[in-house]
Amino acid sequence: MAGVGRYVVKTLLLDPRVDKVTAIVRKRRENPDEFFHLSPQETNYLHKLSQVEADFENLDPTVFASHQIGISCLGVYTANVKNEAEFRHAEIDLNLAAANAMKQGGVTRFSYLSGQGVSQTGSMFMFARVKGEAERKLQDFGFATATVARPGGILDRGKDAVKTNWLEPILFAILPRSLGIPAEDVAKAMVRSTLVDDKNGELKKGIWEMARLKLEAAAYTAELEGIRSASKNQ
Repeated sequence: MAGVGRYVVKTLLLDPRVDKVTAIVRKRRENPDEFFHLSPQETNYLHKLSQVEADFENLDPTVFASHQIGISCLGVYTANVKNEAEFRHAEIDLNLAAANAMKQGGVTRFSYLSGQGVSQTGSMFMFARVKGEAERKLQDFGFATATVARPGGILDRGKDAVKTNWLEPILFAILPRSLGIPAEDVAKAMVRSTLVDDKNGELKKGIWEMARLKLEAAAYTAELEGIRSASKNQ
């Protein structure tokens, strides 16, 4: 679990509306505070966290029992795969397996981390084509609500991103930060897409590009501040 996924866990842990967070990991972390970017003041929320080591190809649906929300940040960088078949397995097969286990376990609200430039109608680029197919299949999976996040230029992902792409920190040092979006903001937008209904009570759905992700992240931050302020005044 890297980048956005860790911030999704952090965001859920710090949200007072969330009682329980289960992180599906390949290896249980003995330092969850550091791994999930928690400050010393935020470690008291770790009682809400359960880490489950799992084979992502054979997830047990019972893991998701009593969970209403499922967020998938499963994926791999194209530079880390040998061919398209390997990329398809990581992006499509594993995400469909996760979605199937979540749905069987009772999850009704789902969000998937995709990427900027993805196309559901075909593309000459492997990244756009394969992730577009994943988006389409996950949106048709039958969840009450399914959102797709398409961030581009994800900032502040941590050490993993720097190790994966040596050129990335150089580009971000040259280009304005306003052209990208912090990983934590992507996480906030994805959490809000599953946790908060529209003002008219309808479930949030659809594909969220960069502009929408930034708006939803800002709305989530303001919303949470309001909840915490109201709680202090009670």
